[in-house]
Amino acid sequence: MSNIRTAVIYGDSISTTEYGEGGYQELIRQGLGLEKVYNHAVSASGLSASTPNSLVSILQEEQNRHHDADLILLWHGTNDWYWGVPLGEKGAEDLATFTGAAEFAIRTIQESVPQAMLLWLMPMYRLQEPFGCTVRAEAWENPNAAGHTQADYARVIWELSGKYCFPVLDMRRLTGFHAYNAPRFLPDGIHPSREGYLRIAERMISYIQTF
Repeated sequence: MSNIRTAVIYGDSISTTEYGEGGYQELIRQGLGLEKVYNHAVSASGLSASTPNSLVSILQEEQNRHHDADLILLWHGTNDWYWGVPLGEKGAEDLATFTGAAEFAIRTIQESVPQAMLLWLMPMYRLQEPFGCTVRAEAWENPNAAGHTQADYARVIWELSGKYCFPVLDMRRLTGFHAYNAPRFLPDGIHPSREGYLRIAERMISYIQTF
């Protein structure tokens, strides 16, 4: 039986309950037997301070850091790609960059809730034109206004997971969403359908239960 009782979700629209008949929150609550879930996901938000309703701004408020948490789910990166956030450099404390914001978020979470498992979910398949751009294409290879692809942001997350000792869940590969099944699982190319969320939740539950 899992000893995870309280979870916190930080993310964008995919982590809200606004899509796919309620998103994944209730699915993982039931699947993991959670007693409490705090959800701070905000649609269109990113990680960096240069995005709307950023995770940086959320974590700067004490009431949004939950000291009773056993599990922290962090699912950001895609909207930083969308908004054209600069990647930045490791060790530089510039919260307007993705790397600077990520390091701030990780340190803040680990210091505030040291007993919790921090799990970062990697960006999935996404078909979209970034802000200020005109090309609608798959985000993994589609440069944004700063010249970065989704793959660039994913690489930063992977590298930081080694530096700060937390696991990442490669949702791009594990969900298996791609151009030919996106109409079924991601009807608008961005947000999951109910069937898409069922697959997402299944992958998340399976991984978390190994802990």
